[in-house]
Amino acid sequence: MREWTTQELRVLRDYAGLGAIDLAHLLHRSPKAVKLIARRQGISLRRSDDDIPVGRLSAELLARIRANPGLAVCPMCGKRFARIPTTGMCRCCHLDALIDAHQESIEEQIRLRRLDKVRQDKSRMRVCDSCGRPFFPRTSSQSSVCRDCS
Repeated sequence: MREWTTQELRVLRDYAGLGAIDLAHLLHRSPKAVKLIARRQGISLRRSDDDIPVGRLSAELLARIRANPGLAVCPMCGKRFARIPTTGMCRCCHLDALIDAHQESIEEQIRLRRLDKVRQDKSRMRVCDSCGRPFFPRTSSQSSVCRDCS
């Protein structure tokens, strides 16, 4: 049985939200050993949805992460673990993508409203019988003559 190094304990503390199995794979330890040392150190191994920064990991740990299919780094930023299974992104990038999608939806709704307004104006527009110019009749009358000619 080998002793736990300071770096391993730091990784255990910083990345406890991954859970015992993923940490065991990351540290080349058994899940039972990870659970035992976490209990002794007072570290909760409950999986969380919090973003876990990847930037402070060593190259060796990053290689182990890439080898484990359960641990994926966010493809958008590359700074955090991908925690959203549907998109494969970290929470921050996932929320940014949702914001962008909603903004595009709002912009599309604005364009559709402008199109409806133009179509309404086009259908309301009349041509003056006297001068031949287009005009919008008053709402109270359905006149076929513009204001200038009446």
